[in-house]
Amino acid sequence: MNDSEITNPLAKRLHEKKDAEDAQTGKNLLEKDFISKGKAAAPDQLREIDSQLARYVQTYNTQRPAGASQLRHVPNRVYAGMKFAAIFELMPRLEDSRLHVTVGLHVAAGVMMAEIPNVEPTEWWLQAYMDDGGFAWLDGQGGRHNNSEIVDAAMKVLGELLLTAP
Repeated sequence: MNDSEITNPLAKRLHEKKDAEDAQTGKNLLEKDFISKGKAAAPDQLREIDSQLARYVQTYNTQRPAGASQLRHVPNRVYAGMKFAAIFELMPRLEDSRLHVTVGLHVAAGVMMAEIPNVEPTEWWLQAYMDDGGFAWLDGQGGRHNNSEIVDAAMKVLGELLLTAP
């Protein structure tokens, strides 16, 4: 029986409800597939982020003015002297993979500095996601970000720390 043959109002509403539930189930399955594909692609995307970080550090160090802090790149991290750091960590979970980006004080700042500046770390949690539009990091507020945007945002925050730190 198709929808046009249903004349009883209650039966029609129940059919509409079932159709909506079926559509939502299909949407949920598709969403889980996109998250699963994102999780599979996330390690390669983190390697791409790391490559971008290495290039950023290299160009900065060759172009920085005399006396400015040198940046140091180690896998998935950028250190600005012993004061500040930008850290990119992939957190695989059972259902998805998340990228945790933290920009703030270097973990050894308390040991290396006589006076520790009051710096609130900047953090982002981003979910790996891959749909028909390609790979993206989702920010949980409807935003999609690519690797370059994440690197640019983190390096901007690191730069602000360097510019404003005593």
